[in-house]
Amino acid sequence: MPVHDLPEELAFRKFYLGMVCLNAGVSGSPISKELDLRLDNKWPCVKILDYGLSCKEISMARKEDGLWRLSGTPASEGKIDLHIDYEVEKDEKTLKKDSLCIPLLNIKASPKSMWKNLPTDKNGEYFVEDQDKFLLLPEGKRLKSVVAASLRGRSHAHKGLFRDDSFKCCYLDDVDWYIVAVSDGAGSAEFSRKGSHIMCDTFVERASNLLRREDLANMFALSRCIPMKSDIEKKGQRIIWNAAYEGYKKIYEEAHAKERSIKKYACTFLGVLVKKIGQQYLVVSAYIGDGAIGMLSKGEFISLSTPDGGEQVGETRFATMPEIWGKTQEEQEKIMESRTLCSWIEDFDCLMSMTDGVSDPKFGTDNNLKKLELWEKLWQELKEDVINAKSESSRDDLLVKWLDFYEEGHHDDRTIALIY
Repeated sequence: MPVHDLPEELAFRKFYLGMVCLNAGVSGSPISKELDLRLDNKWPCVKILDYGLSCKEISMARKEDGLWRLSGTPASEGKIDLHIDYEVEKDEKTLKKDSLCIPLLNIKASPKSMWKNLPTDKNGEYFVEDQDKFLLLPEGKRLKSVVAASLRGRSHAHKGLFRDDSFKCCYLDDVDWYIVAVSDGAGSAEFSRKGSHIMCDTFVERASNLLRREDLANMFALSRCIPMKSDIEKKGQRIIWNAAYEGYKKIYEEAHAKERSIKKYACTFLGVLVKKIGQQYLVVSAYIGDGAIGMLSKGEFISLSTPDGGEQVGETRFATMPEIWGKTQEEQEKIMESRTLCSWIEDFDCLMSMTDGVSDPKFGTDNNLKKLELWEKLWQELKEDVINAKSESSRDDLLVKWLDFYEEGHHDDRTIALIY
């Protein structure tokens, strides 16, 4: 009988050549598969000499239970072949040596790899970099660290569009105040990147001037009674709202100078002021639009913002809407009270302010923004990937890298600022 007609070898080849190519995963993501390749004595005349995979990134090892474990991270899409070198024996004689090449695994292209990263026009009006970052570590009387970052979203990078998000952070050494501003430029507004930039810069500048002028710590020292705390809170609300309103006015002036509608500069706004007064921290927040501000303290969560929603998905309010600021003094007072919050707390683990490019994929719904476990999960993730880095000076770079996380359906600009 011819060698190639040996029934056992034919059965051996037929079995392997008839195997189904398995969908193993996507490129750039680790895979772990357990397979029964039956490389045993099912066909006595066939002796396995060697085996291997066409993908160097995937290792192949036999377990004690006889199954084979395939593990690794494939770098590219395509088929991964299993190579089997064998020989055919009969009556203790080697009749022939041969090999099989079997398409075993199918690796699909990573969805992330399919996104383009096109450059923006450096000569374009209101040019901004694709990313921004900030880091402030404790020094002197400064007790808390601040780290912030902003990254152009994939939906913008894919078309070579500008990053519309912006932020601004600072610490006033002379009066011991932390100031954080975060703004999300509306994707439908042509120059929202400038609106968000003006909003953040102007807010920080105006808030700095007002906080230096109004000594809230001295107010507290004069009388620590509850009514005085209420007075301090009211003063803090007026300062933060006044600073935010100054941002709106500056955007209006820019639009007017360019003879454009202010709607072309539409942006949201999240602002935070933090200072230790006595034995507690005073935290003042202001919010217009979506995104979120939250604070974690000893296993408790304190919400510092309420996102605006609309009749349609993704619809929100913008700081560039005149109606946000009111017309009469009475109306302005009510709006200020409804869009600002004050909290007193002995200490806190972390305060987070973020645009919806982060809050949407991490929380999903506005209702989930109230859930302690989701804020704790986010903080744990940030600690592991950013805060606990061996080099403190690299935290801002790591935060930029963290913002590049992939979540299907969420490709907006992302900005987050942390005080911790």
